[in-house]
Amino acid sequence: MIRSKYRVKITPVHKAHAACYGHEMAVDMREEDKKECEIIGIPPEAAVATSIEDSKEVYEARYKGTLLCVFGVAGNAVWCLGTQSVKNHRKALVCIGYSFIQEVVRKYGELGNFISKENIPAIRYIENVPGVDLYEGNVTINGKPFLYFELRRKDDV
Repeated sequence: MIRSKYRVKITPVHKAHAACYGHEMAVDMREEDKKECEIIGIPPEAAVATSIEDSKEVYEARYKGTLLCVFGVAGNAVWCLGTQSVKNHRKALVCIGYSFIQEVVRKYGELGNFISKENIPAIRYIENVPGVDLYEGNVTINGKPFLYFELRRKDDV
């Protein structure tokens, strides 16, 4: 995985600090991610902390000390929760994200997750990842429509 791009640094997150990340992320979380947390019924702070605690591996992206996002793999799900600062570093995070996804799919095989149909930035990102299948079925979570995506190794596509 790319560990640095355009001065955005990627470092592992230690599970012992999950609650601290939850607090840091909750105060500046992207509105789309906050909305997904609300729909699912988990406060943003708890969603971040639980995602970190449940992950096989988890990382942070920072630019000059500012937290941009936290991302990882929990079970067979790949996930990412971002702050408002994500929008200022899209190019770096696209490169880093694609590299991360390729690495974890090679390591763990098929992965997936759900995205709210209202989370347009996340849908735009994931639909451009090589090896992704995006399903527009009748998936609802607490009455709100979600899309399911699967990521596979390029040689399995």
